[in-house]
Amino acid sequence: MPRLVTTLLLKSHGFEVVRYVSLERLVEDRKDEYYGVLRACSRGWHEGTNGIVPCWNYFLGVLRSGYRELSGK
Repeated sequence: MPRLVTTLLLKSHGFEVVRYVSLERLVEDRKDEYYGVLRACSRGWHEGTNGIVPCWNYFLGVLRSGYRELSGK
């Protein structure tokens, strides 16, 4: 569900890549990395010491891959 909401938010803010490239597929193609990032971002959750930067970096990498695919590079 969060990935669907992310796609809808991106589309509503002008990120046209989501109309042509499935970010869901790109995440699926890199699912081992995805689950590793989720684990890393969850460490320290209960103590409030978890970091979100790995998730941001992963997501931006997926978005970059989508734009690369869209541009044919």
